[in-house]
Amino acid sequence: MNITNDLAKVTLGPQGRHIISNHINGHMWATKDGAKVIREIRLADKYQDAGVRMIRDAAQKTANSAGDATTTTCILAAAMMNAANEAIQNGQSPIAVKDEIELIVKEAVRWIADNSVKINGDVEKIKQIATISSNNNIEIGTLIADAFAQIGEDGQIDLRKSQINKTFMEVLGGFYFPKGMMHPYFITNPAKAECVLEGEVLIMVYDKVISKVEDILPALNYAVVNDKPLLLICSHIEGEALATVVQNKEQGKLKICVVQAPESGAKRYEMMQDIAVFTGGKIISEDNGRPMSEFNHEWLGLCEKVVIGKNKTIVING
Repeated sequence: MNITNDLAKVTLGPQGRHIISNHINGHMWATKDGAKVIREIRLADKYQDAGVRMIRDAAQKTANSAGDATTTTCILAAAMMNAANEAIQNGQSPIAVKDEIELIVKEAVRWIADNSVKINGDVEKIKQIATISSNNNIEIGTLIADAFAQIGEDGQIDLRKSQINKTFMEVLGGFYFPKGMMHPYFITNPAKAECVLEGEVLIMVYDKVISKVEDILPALNYAVVNDKPLLLICSHIEGEALATVVQNKEQGKLKICVVQAPESGAKRYEMMQDIAVFTGGKIISEDNGRPMSEFNHEWLGLCEKVVIGKNKTIVING
């Protein structure tokens, strides 16, 4: 734990220093990302290495939920573990120590919430935060601030590797909702754990639970015949329907992803209606006179690109 702490704290903040690492394959690189350094640490002592893995997992959870502050997480986690070990060695019960940590964490979270500074669309504050998060890269910080100035605080930024020797921003019309793919088999980009569908993407919005393949077979056939990727948004998919979709995707017959519709109840139907309108399609449902048994390809929406993660879906240029 102290090994990770000593390395991570050197990189912390805008005045942090770089660390040079010699990878196992002989490749050397310099970084100011404390979490990246810790990901490369492997110790011969299995107990010490277990401590490193715990710190690494804590940093990864922070990255997944907040996208930043991984170095701070490493430092806090190491400090808490050291304090807990010291308390236990001095005779305190491990259970009591755990309970005390949980109590203190709740108090800390409450204090942070009470004393946090609201950004409220302040472009300069966004620029400062983005600059620090990008290792004091003013160019990146300015680009991110400009992006939020154009799309608003609730807008979504999708990062991609540039195909030219230039960092730039492109604003696209899109629709975002906080639901992701229903099965990891739909992933097309393992590095980012994402499914990306591009081209003339068909959007099918289905207001039912899908359990039988017959429920969606007309739409699947239409996508295959016309060689177009298909995004299926539904209440849920299960059984033979899910198995058939995954099998077709794995065999390369169909580019597809299934996403659960956002919200629930009446709000879910409203959101599905918004998605259908944005993409130029219709909700397919027996309740509105559009049963799948009478499938019409004109009920399908269209968009240029869809990016689906574990907990997000972005429909671009519908």
